[in-house]
Amino acid sequence: MHKYINHKNLLLLYNTTYNFKKIIDSFNLENNIIIFLTNLSFTFQYSQYILSDKEQLRVKKFIRERDRIRFKVAHTLKRLICSSITGIFFDELVFNYNQYNKPFLKNDPSISFNISHSGNWCGIAVSKNKTIGFDVQSPILLEDFPIDQVIHPEDYIQIQNQETGTQVWSIKEAVTKAYGVGLGYPFNKLKIEPYTNNNSYFIKILEKIWFVSSYPLSDNSVAAISSDSISNIKIFYLPEEIFIDK
Repeated sequence: MHKYINHKNLLLLYNTTYNFKKIIDSFNLENNIIIFLTNLSFTFQYSQYILSDKEQLRVKKFIRERDRIRFKVAHTLKRLICSSITGIFFDELVFNYNQYNKPFLKNDPSISFNISHSGNWCGIAVSKNKTIGFDVQSPILLEDFPIDQVIHPEDYIQIQNQETGTQVWSIKEAVTKAYGVGLGYPFNKLKIEPYTNNNSYFIKILEKIWFVSSYPLSDNSVAAISSDSISNIKIFYLPEEIFIDK
């Protein structure tokens, strides 16, 4: 690491340049879920000092530059947010994975987080003492959409166009990520049912209820967040909504 750059200075830099810690501290994470979303045109300075050696090796293995950028942004954001919550420096954070490859923070397992990236979008959802799943999905081409493998005959949302197809996929992936199996659970066995309003739903898996909300993004992409309990949800867009000197 450069002699003028250390993990303490970097954490201070990001928490004085951006509102990460200020935003997180203003919410009770046990009752709220915070989502940070960014477009891939936004890059983090000094990400090479934030990512672990193992993560940097994974970056180099991607063939496409776009995939390298997605990974760097997602995992830099992961370490920034978890450091802001815990006060633990980036290099001291330890992430493990369950049998379905769902990550968790070994330093503090009470912190729930989930990252996702697709198309031009990348983001992280974070909460505490909850089980959450987060998905962001770029617009899906209906001609490539495996409808029979995705829709349940009684889904509340019917796939009529690209927008609803993307929404259904994102909702079901968020729920299966919360459940812990990701794409390992058949989507066509999941029935989307209405909860309270136009963007809130629930899905049952083995009699357990998962609440899920979906949000349209600017380019017809969709973000969805699922949890095992009802939560207040707040979305912040980087960099527009988190600069202190905005």
